[in-house]
Amino acid sequence: MILDTVLLRTFVAVVEANGFTGAAGFVNLTQSAVSLHIKRLEEQVGRRLFDRTAPKLALTSDGEILLSYAQRILALEEEVKTRLGHPEPEGLVRFGAPDVIIDYFHIAAALRRTSGNPTVQTSGRARAGPALGHKRT
Repeated sequence: MILDTVLLRTFVAVVEANGFTGAAGFVNLTQSAVSLHIKRLEEQVGRRLFDRTAPKLALTSDGEILLSYAQRILALEEEVKTRLGHPEPEGLVRFGAPDVIIDYFHIAAALRRTSGNPTVQTSGRARAGPALGHKRT
């Protein structure tokens, strides 16, 4: 069994936020994406992690066990990044989408994530069709 650290991070966020909606803000996802992450994690481990019959969010015994491991795995991941170092992202991140389907909140979140890093340039715009400047290869 290979555990996806993105799913583990979402799982820990749900527990810490005491709910799926609060966790969505922590991990920069929609509530429905958080729900899908939990579903995928439950499929990976083959166990229910949350008691869906409880009146408020509650972990199952398997969820309690996984929480302990998830927190340790994520702490180890951060330790590895600290010890080995990880290069800061750099370059140009360009976003474009037609007006009809632009999701301002996702683009804004991505731009915020990189705005504190002086080595990353960000660019975003909404235009219709060919005005996005998409080059066919």
